Amino acid sequence: MAAHLDGRTGRIRNAPAAGLAPATAGTRGTWRARVVAASPRLLSATAAAAAIGVALAAVELVRAQRPAAVLLLLPLLPCAAAVRAQTSEHRRLHRLRLLYEAIRRAHHAPGRNAGVLELLAAPRALTGADAAWLVLLPRRRSAALLVAAVGRDGTSPLAPRTLRKDRETAVLAEARAASARSLCVDDRGDPLHGLLSDLGLQRAVSVPLRGESGVIGLVLVGDRPGGSGRFGVEEVQLLEAFAGHAAVMLENDRLEQSVNDLSALKEELHRQAYHDALTGLPNRALFSERVASSLRQDGGGVPAVLFFDLDDFKTINDSLGHHAGDELLVAVAGRLRSAVRAGDLPARLGGDEFAVLARHAVDGDAEGVAERLVAALEAPFTIAGREMSVHASVGIAFGAPGVTSADELLRNADVAMYSAKHGGKRRHATYQPQMHTRVRRRQELATALERAAGRGEIAVHYQPIVDLASGRTVAVEALARWDRPDHGMLAPDVFIPLAEEIGLMAEIGRVVLREACSRVASWRRTFPGMEDLRLGVNLAPSEIGGRALVEDVASVLAETGLPPDRLMLEITESGVMGNPGEALAVMVGLRDLGVSLALDDFGTGHSSLAHLREFPIDTLKIAREFATGLPDSAVDTAFVETIVRLGRSLGLDVVAEGIESARQADAVTALGCAFAQGFYFGEPLAPLGLTFAFGSGSATGAALQVA
Repeated sequence: MAAHLDGRTGRIRNAPAAGLAPATAGTRGTWRARVVAASPRLLSATAAAAAIGVALAAVELVRAQRPAAVLLLLPLLPCAAAVRAQTSEHRRLHRLRLLYEAIRRAHHAPGRNAGVLELLAAPRALTGADAAWLVLLPRRRSAALLVAAVGRDGTSPLAPRTLRKDRETAVLAEARAASARSLCVDDRGDPLHGLLSDLGLQRAVSVPLRGESGVIGLVLVGDRPGGSGRFGVEEVQLLEAFAGHAAVMLENDRLEQSVNDLSALKEELHRQAYHDALTGLPNRALFSERVASSLRQDGGGVPAVLFFDLDDFKTINDSLGHHAGDELLVAVAGRLRSAVRAGDLPARLGGDEFAVLARHAVDGDAEGVAERLVAALEAPFTIAGREMSVHASVGIAFGAPGVTSADELLRNADVAMYSAKHGGKRRHATYQPQMHTRVRRRQELATALERAAGRGEIAVHYQPIVDLASGRTVAVEALARWDRPDHGMLAPDVFIPLAEEIGLMAEIGRVVLREACSRVASWRRTFPGMEDLRLGVNLAPSEIGGRALVEDVASVLAETGLPPDRLMLEITESGVMGNPGEALAVMVGLRDLGVSLALDDFGTGHSSLAHLREFPIDTLKIAREFATGLPDSAVDTAFVETIVRLGRSLGLDVVAEGIESARQADAVTALGCAFAQGFYFGEPLAPLGLTFAFGSGSATGAALQVA
C-alpha cells in the first residue's frame, strides 16, 4: 500500500511506496501536530492562574489575616484541571500514535492481506473491542463483497464472501451513510440487527470508508456480550479519522492491484498465445518461432525437428470420448517432457501431433531423443480407469542448406514420420528427399480412398469355410476389395491399414457388412442346401469401439433379412486391447442380438487364456502361421493340437486358416479340427463366381478347389 499525509488537509494522498515514511515522519500540518500544539497554550493559561493565586495568598498572609489562607486553594483547582487536561491529551496522543503506527505497519506489510489485518488490529486495540470487521464494496456489480476480520478467535484474511441478500443490502446502505454511529443488537429495528446477530456482537460502531473516489467499504468494531470495549464520543471520532486515512490507503491499494492485475493479464495472454492450454507445452506458434530462430543462428551442430503423432488416437478418442482423449494427451505430454534433453523444446502442435526442437544436434543426438520418445510411450497408460497401449513413430528432419523456414523443416519431419510408420511403426526415420515421392503417392491413395465408398468402388469377395468331415461349404468369409479405376482390383493389405489410419474403416466396414449380408441372404433363399449358410465378416479395431456398431448391425440384419445367428463377426485380440472394457460391452451387445463372435488369428498378438474366459467367443480361428509348417513341423503340430483341444474343452468351434494343400488339410483333420479355409478349398471369389459354384451344385467345395 502506498500513500502520504497531505500537509494542508491532513489526509493521506496517493504516493509511491517509498514516500510514506518521510511524509508522515514530520509533525507540521499533521493531525498529531495539531493535538500537540494545543497543549502549550492550555498549560500556559494554567500556570498564569496558579501564579496569580499564589501572589494573592502571599499578600494576605503578610497581613496575617488567617481567613485569607483559603486563597491558597485557588492554585489547586487550575492545577487539577491542567493535570486532567494533560492526561486526556496524553491518552489522545497515545491513541493517535497507535493509529499512526497501524497505518505505517499496514503500509510496509508484506502483501495486501497482511496490510488489511494490520489496519483492523488498530481500531480493535484502540477501543478494546472483541472484533473488527472490514467490508470492501465490489468494483463490479456482479462481484462479491470482500470481507476480512480480526478478533479474539483469530483472523480471517480478505476474501470474497456471499452474504444473505438482506444482510448485503444493509451493509451497502450503512457504508453509504453520512457518518459513524453506534449500534446495539437489542435494537431490532436497526437494519444491521441481523448482521450483528450473525457475528455474535452485542454492541458495535460502524464507520464508512470514504476514499477520494467515494465510498469503498465499511469498518465494524464491536463487542460480544460481556465485552469491555469503549465506544464513546472520543473513540468514535478517532475511528472516523482513522477510517478516512485507511480508506485512502485501501483505495490506493486497489489502484495498484488493478495495475498488477493488468500486468498479470498481459503475461497470461502472452503465455496463452504461445502455449497449449491443455498440456502447457509450447504451441505451434512458439515452436515455429524457435525453429526459425535456430535456422538463422550459427553454432555447433544443426537444428533438428522430431515429429510424431499417436497411433490409433482417433479410435481411443471416438470410443472413450474427448475427455479421455484429453487425459491421454496430457499424459503423453508428461512423458515427452521426461524424454527430451535439457535445452530441447517439446511442443504440442495440435490434435495428437507433438514435436521436439533439438537446437544444436550433433551426431546421434536427435536419434537418441527419438529412441527415448518411442521407449517412453511403450508402457501402458491408465486413462479413465482403463489401461491402454499407445505408440508412436518419430520422423526426424535436420536443418540443411536450402531449408530456410520452420514450416519446411516441419513438413520434412512429417514426411519422415510417415516413412517410419510404413516401415513397421514404433521406430524412427530420418528425412530423405526421395521420401516425398512415397508420401505424395500415399496422399493420392488416401484422397481416392475417401471417395471410394461413395462411388461404389468397394467390392466384396467371398472365401468358403468348409466342414472337414463332409467337405461341404458351411460358411463364407467376406473380404473387402477396392476396385480402383485405372488400377484394377486392390487387395486389403494395400488400403485397409490406410483406411484405418485416416478414419474411413467404419464407413468401409458398413459397406462390406451390408453387401455381404444381402448377398448371403439371397444365396440362402436361392440355392437348395444353402439354407444354413453362415457369413463371417471381419471387424477392424476402430469399428469395435462404441455402441454404434451394435445399432448398425441390428439395422443391417433387419434390412437384409439375414437371421442374426447366421452372422459371425470376426475380431482380433490386438484390435480390442486398446480398450478391452468398451470392446467387451460391444461384444455383449452383439451377442444379445443373436450374432456369434469369432476370435481371429488366435495364437498371435495378445493371445491370452484370460480373454477366452472374459470375451463371449463362439469360434477360434487358428492363425495361418501355424498351418504353414504342417505336417512336418513338430512345433506347429503341437500348437495346433493344443488350440484344438482348448477350443473343444471350452465348447468352441475351431477353424484352421491358411490351408493350401491336401497334406495340411489331412493334418488338421487328424488333429481334430472341424473346419478349415484356405486356397486349397477355394480362393476368395467375386459374387458371380460363387453364385456359379452354388448354382452348379458344387457346394461341397470340390469345384472351388484350386488346382
